[in-house]
Amino acid sequence: MMKSIPPVKRYMTTCPLTVNSDQSLKYAKTIMREHNFRHLPVLEGGVLVGVISAHDIDFISNFSGVDIAKEKIKEAMTTEPFRVEANAGLDEICTLMATEKIGSVLVL
Repeated sequence: MMKSIPPVKRYMTTCPLTVNSDQSLKYAKTIMREHNFRHLPVLEGGVLVGVISAHDIDFISNFSGVDIAKEKIKEAMTTEPFRVEANAGLDEICTLMATEKIGSVLVL
């Protein structure tokens, strides 16, 4: 008997915390630290426009003269995050993430 592969919706966060693209990188970093997250969806007017990662913030923080309290999330976010449908098979997503070295998936 073949085992059924569950869809990603079974494991996804249904109401994720989000940030706005005009908020500061420091704010995003604080939210990530408080909740032990590495990625946050970024919205503009309630519409998904990207994703920001702790790595993105750490990377931009290394540039001379950058103040993460003043820099906006939109300056460091990924504007085309990896997205999948809620019914996508978990096995397919995991394989793709591993082979393409993708750190997070946004489920629509």
